[in-house]
Amino acid sequence: MLSETEYYTALQNVYNIPSHIQVQHRHNYAKLLKKQIKEYEYNLKYDNFQPLPYIPYFVNKATTEPTLQQLIQAATSSSEFIMDTESINIYKRKN
Repeated sequence: MLSETEYYTALQNVYNIPSHIQVQHRHNYAKLLKKQIKEYEYNLKYDNFQPLPYIPYFVNKATTEPTLQQLIQAATSSSEFIMDTESINIYKRKN
């Protein structure tokens, strides 16, 4: 995260890159400065993202029935839940 003075320095340097820097390095340096400027402006514009608390449950063949009943109860009383159905497949082995 840039400070305010670093932000203004980056703004000034983005189009005034020193001539002793080679062409490819100059392009990379300009790209880096533009990215830093954009991140600084986003940080001013938006609040930091705070994800909601959650508890992941890994359901497989060893999951007990009471746990499944509890998860079903929680899902029916929730307004929103996510179920990821991907599994880890190992070639030529059962899950």
